[in-house]
Amino acid sequence: MSAFDLETGKRFMENFNDLIVVKKLSRRLDAIPAVLVADEESTIQVMDPETYESVTIKRPEFLSVELGNEVNIVKTAKGIYVVPGV
Repeated sequence: MSAFDLETGKRFMENFNDLIVVKKLSRRLDAIPAVLVADEESTIQVMDPETYESVTIKRPEFLSVELGNEVNIVKTAKGIYVVPGV
């Protein structure tokens, strides 16, 4: 099975049976667009589309979007994460 680590943005491969105890936080289809407002070396800021507040999150490895453009995010109980294009 192929998946993304939401903390790092790295793609990984794992045996399905080894992922049985993993808790799914969200689905890619649940992603919503958010504007990228700042991009630092290890963090980014996105505008939460519900509260319009800037939220600082860890910069995923795969991110290649310019400031002012939209990224896809998922909001979970553990925080907000950028996901690869839907």
